[in-house]
This record gives sequence, structure tokens and C-alpha cells, in this order.
Amino acid sequence: MEKRYYYKCGNSLLNVKSPVDNPDYIEITEQEFNELSKPKEPTAEQKALQEKRKLHDEKEALLTKYKHDVEQVDLFGMQRDDYAEKKALCAQLVRELKELEQELRELEERLNGN
Repeated sequence: MEKRYYYKCGNSLLNVKSPVDNPDYIEITEQEFNELSKPKEPTAEQKALQEKRKLHDEKEALLTKYKHDVEQVDLFGMQRDDYAEKKALCAQLVRELKELEQELRELEERLNGN
């Protein structure tokens, strides 16, 4: 098995076959390299942000579908039994999306330290 060289420079990691002659790169052990290159587990706030984004995307997709249904009735004079219900759901989804977007902004600000 050939020898590998492991280096760290800031947040960058290198795994190479030959030595690097650059004072910015610090040689590290294979064990240190493996430890540093492991994916980090997201924090509770990061997981909450991911869940909020997912919920936002789902609601946005639903709103798009409902808006399409309502627009068909408005544009083409089609009859739909669920027209009033879909129109009310659109309004409700718009309100929920505005709230979710505000929550997302606040979470992102907290995570980014702003």
C-alpha cells in the first residue's frame, strides 16, 4: 500500500500521494484527517431550520396547485364544487407562508450570528 500524506490549511484538507512543500499546509496524521473530514451532525437549530424549509417548500407547492385550480375557474368559467374551499385554502396558505418565512429569517439570523 502506498504512503499517503495528509495536510490541513485553514478549513481545507488534502489527502495526496506525495509531500506538499508549502508552509501554509500543516501535515497531520491519517487519524486526524479522518476525524476532521467526518460530516458534522447538525445542531438542533440547524435541524429546525431544515424542517421549517421543508414545510415551507411543501406549503408553497400546495399553494401553487390550489392557485392553478382557482385560476382555471376564474379564467375559463369552469365549475368546481371545491372552488370556494380552494380559494380559502389559498388565502390561509399565503398567511402561513408569510409566518414561516419570518420564522426562517429569524432562525437563519440566529444561526449566522446576526
